[in-house]
Amino acid sequence: MSVSESTDSVMNETPRHKDVMALKYPDVPRMEFSANLHGVEVNNPYEYLEDSNKEETRTFVNEQNALFDSFFSKSEPRYLIQDKLEATWNCPTIWVPMKKGSRLFYWENCLQNHNTLHVNESTDGSGVVRKILDPNLWDKDGRFSVGAFAISQDGKLVAYSISENGSDWETIKIREVDCGHDLEDIVRFTKLTNLRWTSDSKGFFYQRFPKHKSGYGQANGTETGRNLNAKLYYHVVDTLQDDDILVAEFPSNPTWTMFTELSDDGDYLFVHASDVIGEKYLFYASLKGGITGKLQLTRVFSQPGNHWYLANDDTVVYLMTTVGAKNFHHLIRVDLANHGKGKYDVIMMDQGKKVLWAIVVNENKLVICYVKDVLSRIEIRDLRTGNVIDQLAIEPGTASDKYGRRSDKEFYFKLESYVNPGTIYKVEFGITEIKLQVYKTTDFKTLDLDTFKMSMFSYSSNDGTNIPMFLVHKKNMPRDSNRPCLLTAYGGYGYSRLPAFNIPYLFFAQHFGVVAIANIRGGGEYGKNWHDEGRLLNKKTGFEDFIAGAKFLLNNGYTRPHKLAITGASNGGLLIGAVVNQRPDLFGAAIPQVGIMDMLRYHKFTVGHLWIGEFGSPDDSKYFHYLRQYSPLHNIKAPEDEGQQYPSILVTTSDHDDRVVCSHSLKYIAELQYMAAKNNPGQKNPFLLKVYQNTGHVSGKPTQAKVEEWTDIFAFLTHTLGYNFNTNP
Repeated sequence: MSVSESTDSVMNETPRHKDVMALKYPDVPRMEFSANLHGVEVNNPYEYLEDSNKEETRTFVNEQNALFDSFFSKSEPRYLIQDKLEATWNCPTIWVPMKKGSRLFYWENCLQNHNTLHVNESTDGSGVVRKILDPNLWDKDGRFSVGAFAISQDGKLVAYSISENGSDWETIKIREVDCGHDLEDIVRFTKLTNLRWTSDSKGFFYQRFPKHKSGYGQANGTETGRNLNAKLYYHVVDTLQDDDILVAEFPSNPTWTMFTELSDDGDYLFVHASDVIGEKYLFYASLKGGITGKLQLTRVFSQPGNHWYLANDDTVVYLMTTVGAKNFHHLIRVDLANHGKGKYDVIMMDQGKKVLWAIVVNENKLVICYVKDVLSRIEIRDLRTGNVIDQLAIEPGTASDKYGRRSDKEFYFKLESYVNPGTIYKVEFGITEIKLQVYKTTDFKTLDLDTFKMSMFSYSSNDGTNIPMFLVHKKNMPRDSNRPCLLTAYGGYGYSRLPAFNIPYLFFAQHFGVVAIANIRGGGEYGKNWHDEGRLLNKKTGFEDFIAGAKFLLNNGYTRPHKLAITGASNGGLLIGAVVNQRPDLFGAAIPQVGIMDMLRYHKFTVGHLWIGEFGSPDDSKYFHYLRQYSPLHNIKAPEDEGQQYPSILVTTSDHDDRVVCSHSLKYIAELQYMAAKNNPGQKNPFLLKVYQNTGHVSGKPTQAKVEEWTDIFAFLTHTLGYNFNTNP
């Protein structure tokens, strides 16, 4: 059955739900607040909820959380789910090792709130192992986490940033590896930064924003003001932050942010800068004369793109870049000594495959991880010619992590998938052969992974484009239209949703049914074109892809509307809010997590202006009218058919989310509840909000907080859709 065929035969079913007539939604004041935007009067009755520090906002959050808790009072499945989920999460996670100086460093975790950093005193892994950084000791609830980190070239120091309550604001400290203690250095007010040590290990580059108007320490992730005028600094070890050296700024472009790379020989700093995620202008500066003040930045290209430094031979630099390429990265060579803006030599053309990462090892071996049909492929090429030397035979999955240096004769990568928790491989270059061997495996015992299967296929969207989809389910599971199904996607910023180990997905497959992951347009699975087809004035294409995926599952007997739940986070939360407004009849339940729900004001908060390259600016009438067509907050309306209603909706957000501020979710749920209470008496399915305390957007979230949130989601589905929680599957 094709996705174009009617789904009416399965649309008119009544979902099982708790009768919300017994639920009394909080009485939320609606203010007479509106603005005329491009000739359109736009109401914003919950404008006061945009200030999370207002008493009215705190009252709203407390009442909504109380309503959520009352919904689950005396819910035995919730406690069973939490116990089972926590037991399932009790498994190790491993990352690739990193060589620095005479040492080997690596991260690991096993049901701790945060990862821990370890050091082996020998680069061959035979030395004494010590734990040198453990964020779990800082707070029993996991409120503090490590953000950015960088190990000095000599392996003696670790610079790391600390986030409190999941906020993007971070404070940098420096730890001595020998003794495991921190130096007195404290670098504050950093955000969205990476850390890059100079080759002499005397200091590092970092990005910071101007002091908060009330001084350091006042910004904690609950404020919503715009973050502008980022600057790049150099911090010297054992000095005060006030003495840090300003090395780069772009005062004529206050919305720009930066990150840095350093050449292998330490002679050149590369600065990526712009206000568009994934598309940066690339600059370079010579460090040969030392770092005493602002660096002389020179543009490598006249236009922005996505770039990676690979290696350099003195002034000759090798880069992977999308500038001048058709759709994917190509390999180029630039001579900085004779560089004219935009002048370069192409060594290897765009290969028609997405490049996930690339590194140079063993002098001139270029290791490239491609993505072909959403699965990783690893090739080894000659850096100077681009010619293929070898291809590694690896299992289906994602090469999600890697480490290797030009001076090393080996490199490491981690391979994982939806059913593989991760295997680390070591690749050694001999005189005549390249040896691939297993370096470390994940000791996963909480589920029998051999009983699960990852399936991949494609379906047709409305315009005939094939959209990849993965299914995660138990092996030999018969197709059953009464089976619960969880459908998810992301589709934004050119981010590729590649197969990665995911405990909640396996938990759902173990105890409920099948998980479906759609690789819709707006992502980067098939390069820049795939992204462009789902952003700006094409953003709704991704929504259509997702709806087509839901129809495919329904029409092919995988599930039914009242068994189909959908979820997505951040840009994926926007997706869920948009498709629920468009096709409420397709879904039994929807869970938008930390979603972007107000598309007409998103750019006014914290770092929202960095998303204009994805959505377009509401200040531009061309984009405003398009955004208004799909903005989840502004398209909530009672279904036209009297027998129709919205699916059950659980909105989740965090009180310290300063990336997608929580007012998006607060205003969205307030409007949903207003629609249900005032304009649609036939709405029986519940609209609930859960605001998690002392957590942020996604990064830095403690494991226990993840367990709590997914417990709430699964309990919500059992409660509203009648899912049977199979405790002994």
